[in-house]
Amino acid sequence: MEDDKDIINPDNPRKPPENKRPQGSRPAVRPDGKRPVVRPEGRRPAERPDGVRPESRRPVDRADGRRPVRSSTGRPVRERIDSDTYGDRYSRREREYTGREVYERGDRSPSARRQAQASGDYMSRSYSGRRKKKAKMRPQVKIALVILAITLVTIVGLLVITFNGSKKKENHTKNNQIYVPDISDPPTKVAEASPVVTETPVTTPGADTTPGADVTGEITPETTPAVTPGAAPYSDATKDEIQYIKGLYLLRDAAYEPYTYVDATAKLYADAVNAAAANLSGVKVYCSAIPLSSGITFPEHLRSEINSTDQKVACEKIGEKISSPVTYINIFNALNDHRNEYIYYRTDHHWTGRGAYYAYAEIIKAMGKTPKPITMYTIRSYEGFYGSFYNDTKSDTKAEAMLSSNPDTVEAYVSGVSTKMEITDTKDSTFAWPMLNNVSDYGKTLKYCCYIGGDYPYTKIENKDLKDGSAVILVKESFGNAFAPFLADHYQYVYVVDYRYYKKSLSALVRETKAKDVLFLNNLSMTRNKNLVAKFTACVKS
Repeated sequence: MEDDKDIINPDNPRKPPENKRPQGSRPAVRPDGKRPVVRPEGRRPAERPDGVRPESRRPVDRADGRRPVRSSTGRPVRERIDSDTYGDRYSRREREYTGREVYERGDRSPSARRQAQASGDYMSRSYSGRRKKKAKMRPQVKIALVILAITLVTIVGLLVITFNGSKKKENHTKNNQIYVPDISDPPTKVAEASPVVTETPVTTPGADTTPGADVTGEITPETTPAVTPGAAPYSDATKDEIQYIKGLYLLRDAAYEPYTYVDATAKLYADAVNAAAANLSGVKVYCSAIPLSSGITFPEHLRSEINSTDQKVACEKIGEKISSPVTYINIFNALNDHRNEYIYYRTDHHWTGRGAYYAYAEIIKAMGKTPKPITMYTIRSYEGFYGSFYNDTKSDTKAEAMLSSNPDTVEAYVSGVSTKMEITDTKDSTFAWPMLNNVSDYGKTLKYCCYIGGDYPYTKIENKDLKDGSAVILVKESFGNAFAPFLADHYQYVYVVDYRYYKKSLSALVRETKAKDVLFLNNLSMTRNKNLVAKFTACVKS
């Protein structure tokens, strides 16, 4: 045998020694003279100290003498937690298939599995590794997340409240053209002093304005100014100038709401008034329907050109449906006699303070009292008012150009009596507010809130100069806002109810306030709207 020492090839030092056999050649002989066993894959099993060749495939028997169960991969599966129970819980690797029979034999061969499947004793549930437990959230984490959610909700709520408070909103009901401003929060108080406000005493031509002079008496068309600055008679207008945009008729710088008399709905309104009077024993009940500007100030020679019902006839038909003991007061002629004056706004559906005064003079006479002459009022004017008609049509370029050219002026008629007013909002919160507020700093669409602060469910006005305990309840919508201050000249208490938001009983309010007079004052557009009439009925019949 050649020497086992490595022989270096002098020609190529990198060449392996000659006594080193290349891979794949016959393996070297072990020191004991035995040839080592080579596995098919070419790996040698580790030799044990006793020199015995280890078994490469047969697993070592368990302590109980049974062969360990092997998985399909050939690796032994760890023993079950409870060897006496045929459960399916394992500590590490879980079975891919199982059958009771296969379990008992400990056989995992394909044939045994097929046999178990054929016998119906095979459980088809399969696992692909260790079963993972569902992660549980710690209580501290839960509490932190709840606190975070509450904080975020609170911040968002505060931001919404701040945004709504900084930007006054208005809502105009398009179905019946009734202006409904935001009543969720009290109006922002404005300082009473403002250089924009113009106070002008109303004077009648030929009247004696000397202090102490007698200025009592009725107001007639001959003793009042024929035309007030800002009026729009349009006697020279032609039919070609009429524009129909977004459900309104526009003529030059004014808009008008078309009106259609609906007899069935008008009857429902009248029936509600009659039913309310039947429930209010010992109380005088009055009712009056307010015509719209399209029936008063729209040029008379062009009324046949628009699709609108004759409102004089409509007022008469409603009056025919009102039965005793209700006193119906038709104010159409009282307003029509002053149609050339500024009694309706051009950009809004309401009447002006002057229009409300002429209606008041007619109604208060029917209630057995003497109206206060218009010359005894001081006018506070707030310019730059754009009302509901403007808001409804401003998206149209042509309409916006027509109505924005001549904004309206809100006029508050101040009689000089000392008053105190309290408002109750939809949340039953009560706060004090001026009866005629300074709105010079209000937004251009909110200046109608000058009258009693706007639309609220319930408002109480007290005349501090009267101590006779007289009281009247006014059931109205937004038209009544400009009317209510005139009633304060004749009653110690004026209770104003907006039937759209008032949720309490009217008869209970009458008993509580001991009011002897109740006035239903509603515009014609309301009497054709089923939804509003339903709200009115629910309010007055309660």
